[in-house]
Amino acid sequence: MYDIGYDDLDGVEELIGYDDDDDDDDDYDDDDDDDDDELAALLGARRVRAKRRGGRRRRRPRRGGLTRRAIAVAKAVKKVEQGTLLSKTAPTKSREFPIGFDSVANIAAAATATLTQRPQIVFRPERIVVPAAVAAFFQITDVKVGKNSQFVSSGAVPAATFAETAFGVRLKMDTCQISQDLIIDVTNIDVAAHRFMASMIGESVE
Repeated sequence: MYDIGYDDLDGVEELIGYDDDDDDDDDYDDDDDDDDDELAALLGARRVRAKRRGGRRRRRPRRGGLTRRAIAVAKAVKKVEQGTLLSKTAPTKSREFPIGFDSVANIAAAATATLTQRPQIVFRPERIVVPAAVAAFFQITDVKVGKNSQFVSSGAVPAATFAETAFGVRLKMDTCQISQDLIIDVTNIDVAAHRFMASMIGESVE
């Protein structure tokens, strides 16, 4: 970058029409002469500052874009805090629903099977129902919501405990979240193969 200094003032003076030898020039008055002197002094001072800086002019950082970006971020955060963009939607319906379990194929004698369902809404089982015609051939070895057993010990429970004619078998199991595994483990205690079927009834919210 080229800086204008004292060595170039002659050219500048010619450019601005300043001439000390031309006393007959009536186009400029005394005030214009003073302005030209100030311009020459300013150009000389500029040259001195450039030398002090090593001949380079420093560029000030452009802060306008950063400021606009910061303002935009602040506005977005404020909208989120006020709930303009995000809001919590609480469940609006609570009902009781059943969910079924079916081994489909026969379970061999003394064999164990795991039946899994994945509810598509939040579901808390409150009762297991096993048809009496099936219950006599099976034991329920475990019931799980996710990875958590709903039994208080590792012992099996006769499936007949949950026959459709049973009383006082209302349960309060853990809540099964959407698509979480809901599992029944059963063992065939008969000498013949049998198909296992059961259902769970519980409260659902959505």
